[in-house]
Amino acid sequence: QTAEKIALDHKTGRALKAATTQRTTFARFSAAFLRLNRAQGLSEVGAAVQEAVHALLTVPEDQDEPKAKGQTEEEPELMVMTLRDETGHRIVYPHGRDAHQFLGQLVGPETLVSKALMHDQTLPLSGQYRGHGTVFFDDEKLPWVKSLLVIPLTFNVEDTTGEDLGDSVGEMGHRANGAGQGSSDALTRKHKKIKMGCLVVAASNQDAFRTSRVILDLIAAQVAIKLELAHSHEKIQEMAKTDALTGLANKRTFQLAFDNMLNRSQRRRRANHPLDPVALILPDIDFFKTLNDTYGHPFGDEVLKGVSAVLGDTVRSGDLVAARIGGEEFALLLEDCDEELAMKTAERVRAEVEALTFLHPDKGTVS
Repeated sequence: QTAEKIALDHKTGRALKAATTQRTTFARFSAAFLRLNRAQGLSEVGAAVQEAVHALLTVPEDQDEPKAKGQTEEEPELMVMTLRDETGHRIVYPHGRDAHQFLGQLVGPETLVSKALMHDQTLPLSGQYRGHGTVFFDDEKLPWVKSLLVIPLTFNVEDTTGEDLGDSVGEMGHRANGAGQGSSDALTRKHKKIKMGCLVVAASNQDAFRTSRVILDLIAAQVAIKLELAHSHEKIQEMAKTDALTGLANKRTFQLAFDNMLNRSQRRRRANHPLDPVALILPDIDFFKTLNDTYGHPFGDEVLKGVSAVLGDTVRSGDLVAARIGGEEFALLLEDCDEELAMKTAERVRAEVEALTFLHPDKGTVS
């Protein structure tokens, strides 16, 4: 009886420890998902996902069991998020071991990440990586990776286009038993797959994700929807700052930049520091109304885009602003630019605009 009691006590103790571990994991997941729900930008989403994956992979199921070699109570060794949009398939959030090599990189076309997203299939199927096949791009360096999961970030939306769905995942809303054939169209809804990118986790120990794949899939499903919302949020933020036709800064953004430059100059003056000159160039397109009347407004829009491209190429990131502030009126705001440099910049812009040519579909070349 004593032996049975000891065995029962031991079993009860292990069960209590497992329950405590589960509660701890649940609490950490809850906090991570709350942060994920509140995230707005891509970086905030990435940090929240990192927290959720960390909560999953650093809490052992049984704390009495020794950890595998390489498994610690630190953050997972590598987590990478990718995002596919109109600019390509790119890495947007690398974190962990060797993450520096992924910054600003595009995902290659014949890689595990591209194939996983293309086929909507987590790869490798075994969760093991033996160095066969490129994960992200050529010349990557991942010799330490033994466990790997590339999980597609996808979700379904109802298709309202009536067109061929391509990536559709089928039809939802099956007919009830005994329903007539005539009611099938009303009960059928077509959905299409939105493919956002991939969530990639990697570790140096074997079978690192054997018991966590289901929850990682759950994380990925939530992340896919949140990434779409965050990406849309950033697009809206960008649209609020730019002119829709030309892509230059809009009048409001120009005014804010102008105020900021003047404020910096005034602070330097109050501190008796050398002043940084600020130059303002206000170009406009001569006879633009006549051009619109002669060639039509769609052609006038093309001219505006061409002139805007010249102005945009003139600015240096951070200290200059090119803006459209009216119909055919523009502004170049140049910080730390004296009068001589401003005159040279204005003349260069004028000459480049003068050299522009546009092809009208009916009236030929216009300059």
